[in-house]
Amino acid sequence: MTVNYDGFKALSRLNFFMDRRELRVVIGPNGAGKTTLLDVISGRVKPESGRVIFGHSTDLLPLRENEIAQLGIGRKFQTPSVFVNLTVWDKRRALAPAAVERRVRRAAPARRR
Repeated sequence: MTVNYDGFKALSRLNFFMDRRELRVVIGPNGAGKTTLLDVISGRVKPESGRVIFGHSTDLLPLRENEIAQLGIGRKFQTPSVFVNLTVWDKRRALAPAAVERRVRRAAPARRR
């Protein structure tokens, strides 16, 4: 695939394949196209050429971002903006309420009667 931003080729004839249940890590310096690759896969950016196939035959390019997300493909941005108004404690509780409460009960000193 190729992605062009006003003359700057963020991705130039990229060929990337990932098998089912395979883990891949994409590394490279700033400007190498890592974020652009994720943006194309998640539907935020449409390439000028190429294709993105998910599974055996699902073409992701004509799909909208929300349709791609429904297939289980998404990304999280580096900016921690999901729970901006919550404390760290509240975020932990929101993500794993039962585990946090069990830990609190175990760590709490026994009450005297």
